[in-house]
Amino acid sequence: MSLPRPFHRRQVLIGGAAALAVASSPRMVRSETAAAKNIPKPVRLLAQPVGQVTRVRLEIELTGNANMAKNPLVDRKLDLQLPVRSDVVFDYEERLQRGVGRGSATQAPLVSHRYYHQAGSDTKLNKSMLGLRLREAARDCRVHAANRPETIYSETDFLTREEVDLLAAPLSSVAVDGLLPTGPVT
Repeated sequence: MSLPRPFHRRQVLIGGAAALAVASSPRMVRSETAAAKNIPKPVRLLAQPVGQVTRVRLEIELTGNANMAKNPLVDRKLDLQLPVRSDVVFDYEERLQRGVGRGSATQAPLVSHRYYHQAGSDTKLNKSMLGLRLREAARDCRVHAANRPETIYSETDFLTREEVDLLAAPLSSVAVDGLLPTGPVT
């Protein structure tokens, strides 16, 4: 009894690619002609109108390792690697307004009025749990985008340092309008 000849990885990949090309070639021709009939028209992306209320929900999930040095001031050699997992949720209503500034009204810095329905983070580092939540008294906030980083404060109560760190999101809805293309896109 003879055993079957072992396949090399390259032979399996070449054979699979050839079979896939033969089996899908009629469908590819049909989909290309169908796509030619449905060519999308160019559209212009517009910034969020000033004064309009928008609901924003942002969920961030982070998983990985935190590399720790024994003494980072003396040596950066890694001594310990700890697993980290973090879940962050922001859910707020936002209204953009023009602030008071120099120049024309269109050049005045943007101010965002936000009401947070939910803002919190749950982080697990190794076996330690840390949970941060925005207090009920501090849910009504303002974000000034004249300078980077943005200035975040609450009009109803003082924010703690932990709450300021929590609200400093990696994405700014106030600054994203400046990233939009000026011409039409397809």
